[in-house]
Amino acid sequence: MEKYQVITPLVPVRSEPRDPAEQVTQFLYGEHIEVLEEHAQWRRCRSLQDGYEGWLDSKMIGEIQSGDYLVKSPMTTISLPSGNKVVPAGSRIAEDLEETPLESISQAAKMFLGAPYLWGGKSIMGIDCSGLTQVASQLVGIQLSRDARDQAQVGEEIPFADLAEENDLAFFDNEEGNIIHVGVILENEGQRFIIHAAGEVRIDRFDHQGIFREDQQRYTHKLRIIRRVNG
Repeated sequence: MEKYQVITPLVPVRSEPRDPAEQVTQFLYGEHIEVLEEHAQWRRCRSLQDGYEGWLDSKMIGEIQSGDYLVKSPMTTISLPSGNKVVPAGSRIAEDLEETPLESISQAAKMFLGAPYLWGGKSIMGIDCSGLTQVASQLVGIQLSRDARDQAQVGEEIPFADLAEENDLAFFDNEEGNIIHVGVILENEGQRFIIHAAGEVRIDRFDHQGIFREDQQRYTHKLRIIRRVNG
């Protein structure tokens, strides 16, 4: 199979080879992919980073270039022979940027506070819940799958919410028992909170029942499981 890299800052990856189709994820600048199938100008591709598959426009990929520096700032301008490009966190580029090191998943996740919710999104311009946890983990050297249900299989299970620590991932299910949401646990003066993408990337209260929104005075997500993925 032919291998390429993404040459557009943020590529919508769709469920079918057509523009109106559902966006299932995004590939970021510099991400390496392999082409599985062709249909007119569309290519069904698999990410070599997390194995996720979908359709994208062939104009958005090109030959693999040297360099594998991971961008950690929410949005960064890089210089290329074709001109400047603004690329999101998680992009891979050739030049070594002077960026402040990120020390934890929670620190990385907080960079996205206020970002709007976008199904399939993976950037400060729009992101979904599992996109947030995947990118935030990637920025500190932890590789996770794209979907929450798959992320919930990684790491050590924490049996009780009272034992949860900052940087643990909390997963939430629906009435059918399917995992539908994920966020990163935060701690502040003995209290636990969670940063997650729900309408926007926000911080809410967290306990053994789930996520409690103060502005709505109700629990919005029911806790299913907690996993520790950072060793």
